[in-house]
Formats: sequence, C-alpha cells, structure tokens
Amino acid sequence: MKVYFVCLCFISCSLSRKLTITGGDVAVPHAYPYQVGIRINSDEFCGGSLISTNFVLTAAHCVNRTNLSLDIILGAHNISDTEITQIHRTSANIIIHEDFDDISFQNDIALIELDEPVPITSAIQTIPLLSETRSDDPFTGEFVTVTGWGLIKDVFNPTIKDLSNVLMIVNVTVLELEDCKKYYNDDFFSSIVYITNNNICTNGDDEKGTCNGDSGGPLVWNNVQIGVVSAGTSLCQVGAPSVFTHVGKYLGWIKKYVDV
Repeated sequence: MKVYFVCLCFISCSLSRKLTITGGDVAVPHAYPYQVGIRINSDEFCGGSLISTNFVLTAAHCVNRTNLSLDIILGAHNISDTEITQIHRTSANIIIHEDFDDISFQNDIALIELDEPVPITSAIQTIPLLSETRSDDPFTGEFVTVTGWGLIKDVFNPTIKDLSNVLMIVNVTVLELEDCKKYYNDDFFSSIVYITNNNICTNGDDEKGTCNGDSGGPLVWNNVQIGVVSAGTSLCQVGAPSVFTHVGKYLGWIKKYVDV
C-alpha cells in the first residue's frame, strides 16, 4: 500500500526540527529491528537506532532541552499498540555532541544510554555502523533506506492528516554533496542549516524524503547505518533535499561512549 506523508507545518520557510518520511510504504513488520521510537515529554516524537544493547543513537535536536521525560520504545511495528514484541525503557544518561549547534544543525548527533540493557530478540536487534574505512565516503548515487513513524496524508483528500501508527520505509538516492550545499548554503537557508562534509543529503525526487515529525532515525546502506535524520524544510517542498548527519564523521566520538 502506497501512502504519502505530509508535515505538520507552520506557514513559514523555516527548517523543521522534527522530521518524518515522505512518499513511503508500510514496512514489513519487524523487518527493521534496530528502529527505535522516542516519545518526548508525552507530546513529541523522534526516531533512533539501537547500536548496542544499552545505547540508542539519535539526533541532538531531539533531546537538547531540560526536564526531559523519554519513553523509548523498542521492538515496535504498530507504535500505538501493545505488541508483545515491544519493550519500553527510559534514559539513564543523555550525551549530546559537545559542538552541537541548534541554529545550523551542525554536529546534530546524540546518544541515549538506556536505564537497563535490552534483550536481543527477533524484533529487537542492533545495527552496525559503517566501518572506519568508509568513514569519509560521501556515498554519492547510492540507494539508501530511511525508516520511521510520522504523519500520513490521504492522496485523494489532502486535508486529512493523521499519525502513522505503523513503521514506514522509503528508498532514496544519496545526492552529490555539492548540489546539496548549493541548495541550502545561500543567504536564507545558511542562517538556519548549513551543509558541510559532516552531512549526507538525499534527493527529493518523486516526493520522497523527510518532513516534520520523526528526526533521529537511521539512514541505512547495505544494512549498515551511515546517517541520522537531521534537517528538512518545514513546508516539505517537492524536490527539497533531506539532510542527515554523516555517522562516519563521528565514529571516534561514538566509540568514546559505546563499544561498537
């Protein structure tokens, strides 16, 4: 079943702080067992990925605030259901990259240490990160996968908005980074997000990409995580590149805290 996602947008051209999938399909249940859902203070939502039995990788802008209450959901397909595969955890520690800039989205990466480790099951598994030998690879032209929960739109009635209860998937292509820089690093967008070699971008062709709702989720290439969902335009324009934090640029930082 083909569904399309729309953003919960204010009428502005600002960059979105919470992103979700655009132009995706319903995922096969539990086919992406590394996917994590993060409910924030009961009224916001982000994604993440399980990279060890007690650490989740996500976007810094999801958890860069005080008085956080996190419900971390693992083993879920239908996020609104009490599936027997699901396990809930909270955070014991939140580690935000020390150079995270909430204006430009640079270094938009964070780790959540779980209050206790999770068991590995058919529905809950860790995802490997890309190797050191590929840490500088731009992955230009590669086919990649993004998963997450978010807002759906009935294409026959675009005024209907609803939260997707089930996990969604979209396959996209990595954009030439220089083209992404040309799109975002102009006088307007550069004051909101600035693209560097620490990013990966995917194209927005065929109405596919990210939009408001579900940041922090994984960008995956050949079953290896290479990116974290970071930024996208709040008006969800067709053709707008989606922006990810390049995990390879932060392997050293991650390994200071996690044995991966």
